[in-house]
Amino acid sequence: MIKIPKDIIDAMIQQAYDELPDETCGLLAGTEGTVCTRYAMTNIDHSPEHF
Repeated sequence: MIKIPKDIIDAMIQQAYDELPDETCGLLAGTEGTVCTRYAMTNIDHSPEHF
């Protein structure tokens, strides 16, 4: 099981709302099953279907 802190989940959701209708992109990094860092990325295709 992967644990994601609430602040990171909230940031992911906010990014998704901010980038509507485009598909949201990003990476999650962590150790021992816990996410520690979120890297927001840009959908360079600006597409709701792909990135």
